Amino acid sequence: MGKIKEIIRDLFRVKSKRAMGNSAMALGLTAAALVLVVALNLLVRAIPAKYTQFDVSESKLYTLGGTSYELLQGLTQPVEIYYLAQEGAEDTNVKNLLERYQTSTSQLTWETVDPAYNPSFAAEYGYEDATEGSLLVVSGQRSRLVLPTSFYTSGTDSNGNYTIGFDAEQQITSAIRYVISTDTPKVYRLTGHGEMELDSTALQTIQNQNLELEDLSLLTAQAVPEDGAALILNAPTADYTQEEVTLLEDYLAGGGKLVLVTDGGQKTPNLNALLEAYGISLLEGYVGEGSADYHISGLDYYLLPDLEEHEITQELEGRYVLIPYAQGAVINPDTSIQPEALLTTSEKAYTDQDPEQQGSYLLAALSRNTAGGASLWVGGAGIWNSSIDAVVSGGNSQFLVGGLSALCGQSDTVVISTKSLQLEGLVLPESSVMFWGCAFTILIPLALLAAGVTVTLVRRRR
Repeated sequence: MGKIKEIIRDLFRVKSKRAMGNSAMALGLTAAALVLVVALNLLVRAIPAKYTQFDVSESKLYTLGGTSYELLQGLTQPVEIYYLAQEGAEDTNVKNLLERYQTSTSQLTWETVDPAYNPSFAAEYGYEDATEGSLLVVSGQRSRLVLPTSFYTSGTDSNGNYTIGFDAEQQITSAIRYVISTDTPKVYRLTGHGEMELDSTALQTIQNQNLELEDLSLLTAQAVPEDGAALILNAPTADYTQEEVTLLEDYLAGGGKLVLVTDGGQKTPNLNALLEAYGISLLEGYVGEGSADYHISGLDYYLLPDLEEHEITQELEGRYVLIPYAQGAVINPDTSIQPEALLTTSEKAYTDQDPEQQGSYLLAALSRNTAGGASLWVGGAGIWNSSIDAVVSGGNSQFLVGGLSALCGQSDTVVISTKSLQLEGLVLPESSVMFWGCAFTILIPLALLAAGVTVTLVRRRR
């Protein structure tokens, strides 16, 4: 009996040792697996987001455009972006976009700053009115605050449908360009003659180009201020006096730059004479199009002109410019200044003053004098309208701001199209609908049922 007890005791002792060894091995493998998972997680986090996160959104919300990418690649000084928000409460779209900015250059970093823990952070940079959700972009001694209200836009399209867009890339890229710039050109907007107001979108576009806008009345000024890089004269409803026109002539003769928008429904003989001297003879009334390729369908006076080859139009490739109720012009052969055509109609265009007389007309042109002065003329006040601009996806803004920035000596424009957040419906032909309907309601359930029966029969036979 004693012998049997010893055999049993030895048997259990061996099994216990084996069990302990197996348990130790299992614990070791588990620990190694956990270490490996943590290490892989840290490794993936260290890899730039552009390699681990793929932008599958229809409008490429998080894919930086060429303008932004070129700006980031050319950075030679550090840029910091501070996201004023609670940790974990950031806007997902904005956060993902910031990751793309950071991974595109080693010169840019961003971090979240919680206003609850650091309420005076933005005030230290001079922004006492900063709200939660804002971005503070800083480089050296320059900074700019981007408010969260500018990240998204809303409106209606040409069919009257409500639209919403994501505009954060435009705002962030413009802010970066501002903080790395050494100066901000000043542009004066002429007032006092019923000039058409620039709407909020136009003003924002000019600011995004890092141009400082200030009002100026030639009724009280003795001369155009020397710090003005350019003037904007937007569709006056009353003519300028001869004295004011003389100030403009002197300004241009001294190398000044002017953007002049006219309206065919207004009579401004003194301004017309100024344009005549710069090679542009204005036509009375509005221009209609006889060619269907040059106007909005069914709207003969909503023109889609040709874009002539020029430095101002080169960034508009693939876009349209839309001018409703445009004023046309022809070249004045009696002056030494020959204007450079920018926007032109087809050969079938006409004016409402003489519909039977067809021909090709100028709708925008650039005239330069020998002193370096330049006048950019555009026929049609509606070109500044934000609703019109939205129809051509910002083509009007690109053209106008591109021209203005070129006159101010800026080498590039920062006009980035807003990215739509509207989802396109999935459209399938009727045959596909029937096929997939039968597949999901009949074929797949029958296949699953057959598989289940087969597995059951096989198990019973065992």
